[in-house]
Amino acid sequence: MNDFEKKALEFESKIDYIIQNNSQENIGSLFSVLDCLSLKQGYHLGLKLASEVGIGDESCFYTYQGDDPTDSFSCRVPDDRILCKDIIVEPSAMGAWQAYLLYISPTILPTFWHGGYIRREYFFDRENYKGITSGWARGKVDIKLNQIPQPTVEMRGFAGVTCPYWNDWEGLVLETVDVDICRDGTILRRFQRKVLYEYDCGICY
Repeated sequence: MNDFEKKALEFESKIDYIIQNNSQENIGSLFSVLDCLSLKQGYHLGLKLASEVGIGDESCFYTYQGDDPTDSFSCRVPDDRILCKDIIVEPSAMGAWQAYLLYISPTILPTFWHGGYIRREYFFDRENYKGITSGWARGKVDIKLNQIPQPTVEMRGFAGVTCPYWNDWEGLVLETVDVDICRDGTILRRFQRKVLYEYDCGICY
């Protein structure tokens, strides 16, 4: 287990704790694990949990100013490229990895119905990994852990983050993301996904 996997396991554990104890104090404690990230002065971290209404929803972290985390006019949710400008990222390999973890957090946070398409399973705890946990895939997929790359971060002007994951509609995927840590905000770009084991559970929500 490398340092990136260890940090990711801490992150997953902290997310479980935050969901079970959903208060502003507990949400802000995420930065005790993501210790290479910090909020700009005056900003706070909020958590929007998926609503069980409509045809589907996802959860996400967001930043806001003021005292009311539900004030939608002050919420800033990361888009497909930019991590909130209100979050400061340490310019290091671990900083880039933690920015990536925060970015992919919706894939491990609670989802509802159609929102479940984004769900991912990661391989951070290889020593105790019990196999694909999806009810659809369990027993049907033989993944050999020694054939799955570990997460890596290469510093080359920007940070190249590589991480494998499982998704029930994609299969086993190796994702590579360039993370530009800038003064005006951290940008994630050039998303590349290489399918290592193609799989589709055959379920359409």
